[in-house]
Order: sequence, then structure tokens, then C-alpha cells
Amino acid sequence: MSQSIQLKTQVLSKGFTLIELVVVIIILGILAMVAAPKFIGLSTEARQSTLSGLMGSIKTANTLVYARSKMTSLRVQAVTNRDDLIDIDIDSDGVFETRLKWGYLDNTDIEKWIIVDDAFTIQYQ
Repeated sequence: MSQSIQLKTQVLSKGFTLIELVVVIIILGILAMVAAPKFIGLSTEARQSTLSGLMGSIKTANTLVYARSKMTSLRVQAVTNRDDLIDIDIDSDGVFETRLKWGYLDNTDIEKWIIVDDAFTIQYQ
């Protein structure tokens, strides 16, 4: 009988004390306070990175179209009474479908060249 009492007290003494549990909870709370702001800001950073990538693609497309407009093999026509506008026939089909304003793609042409889904909207300034 005395062996069974000793065995029971050994099993009961293998658990955690209240102070150990409180220390673990405090450490987990501190880690959560440090890590939570980083995880909250990830979606904002992802959106900014996506928009930066899109902006880089648009700038590259604009540079390529402007460089092609300076080639003699590409058909270019000036817009009447507008020194700032140039129409370009990109695919040599006789239709001047691309317009440059001061050497930059016009906003309507940017919309034609990029593929967007329903979640993405274009706003003009």
C-alpha cells in the first residue's frame, strides 16, 4: 500500500507549476506583440509591390513604344493642330491605333495594352 501512495505522488509531481505556466503565457504574449504588426503589414506591402511592378511594366512599355516611334520604318502621323500628340501604326496595318502625348502613352492606350481582372480598377488623376 505504501508503494502505491509513493507512485501516486510521483505521478502528480510531474506536472507544471502555476508560475511556469504564467511565464510561458507571458513569453507567448510578448512574441505575439512583436510578430503581429509584421503580419498585419504584409498585405499592404504585397499591394505596394504589385503596383510597383505594374508601374515598372507600364514605364517599360512606354519607353519601347516611344523608341519605336523614332524608327523610320514605323509609320507616324502628327495630330492636326496639336503639337503634343503623335499617332502611331504599331503593327503596320494602316490603322494608327496608338497615341503618344509628349512622348508618353495616352491613358486610353494604357488601358488597351494591360490586361486587368474585375478586382483591379484604373483611376485617373
